[in-house]
Amino acid sequence: MDSTYAIQLLSPLSESTTDTALPPKKIRVLTLNLFLRPPLIKNNKSDYKDERLTYFINEILDSYDLICLQEVFGTLTRRRNRLIKSAVQAGFYFSQSPAPSFWSNQITDGGLLVLSRFPIIEQDFQGFYNGMGPDLFTFKGVIYCKISISGETAHVFSTHTQASYHTDDAKLFQYYRNIRRNQLKVMKSFIDVKTQDSKDLVLVLGDMNVDGREKLKDPVFPTVECQDDYEQMISILFGDSLCNYKDLIRSKYGFSPTTFGKVLPNGEPEETVLSHIDEASKDLSLDYIFAMNLESSAFDYSVSDTYVEPFYVSNKHFTRVSDHYGIQTCLYLKTS
Repeated sequence: MDSTYAIQLLSPLSESTTDTALPPKKIRVLTLNLFLRPPLIKNNKSDYKDERLTYFINEILDSYDLICLQEVFGTLTRRRNRLIKSAVQAGFYFSQSPAPSFWSNQITDGGLLVLSRFPIIEQDFQGFYNGMGPDLFTFKGVIYCKISISGETAHVFSTHTQASYHTDDAKLFQYYRNIRRNQLKVMKSFIDVKTQDSKDLVLVLGDMNVDGREKLKDPVFPTVECQDDYEQMISILFGDSLCNYKDLIRSKYGFSPTTFGKVLPNGEPEETVLSHIDEASKDLSLDYIFAMNLESSAFDYSVSDTYVEPFYVSNKHFTRVSDHYGIQTCLYLKTS
């Protein structure tokens, strides 16, 4: 970890980080790529960033207790500040991506934002310092928050890794994957340092840009031997603890459901207002919630409250709050 980069933390309820509230019946958890890119960047006529942010604040924010967001950039815009202000007024603490160094080639922060109704008693950030394509200019990494919930601890890691951009070049396709896998290795080391064989709950959330549906499709480049990206991610992140983790969405559905580029039964893309034409029908599963130490920790999760949340919107210029679906679950204290 490079200590040059500080993460802001605000405790809105009091200056104390002691959680004295009654044990919650459920801790509602969401991860969502909110698709609030910096100004002037858009796919089609408009990304409707301000309108979608307003909708998120008014209609979604209050429904959750722990929210891990991606693509909420603070560079050249006050949208993230507006969201944080609204969240603080609603009783959330927050932790956000730091800005890159002045001397860095990166020009934007990583777009990560963690909102928690429970005190964040420790926080950190690990930058990836590598990237390809548009990601080269973004200070991507992983945010760590140690959260106190009724005296119990949850370690939360939220990230957004290297994307695989549309290409007809097999070597470039593989290069995107290799960069992402190197980033996952950095994240794994960061997780190990921060948890140090802890038996407390560990959550790893975010837009991993790893397609969990890859095995269901024909290879993108049949002449290239590509190891399954999902299996490689699992091996890197949990290879030394395969019996101690759960992909909560796969545990629920038995497979990885689409979270980006949903295709309708008639073959048409479901979302076309925000999505680029090259991405609208990709049928990808990119967003995840992984949990470690469920058996040894004070927490369990609700299978019935674990699902993909499309966040459909009616009577607006846009049909969904983001080009990604959200992933949600509910945690509960075993002793409550």
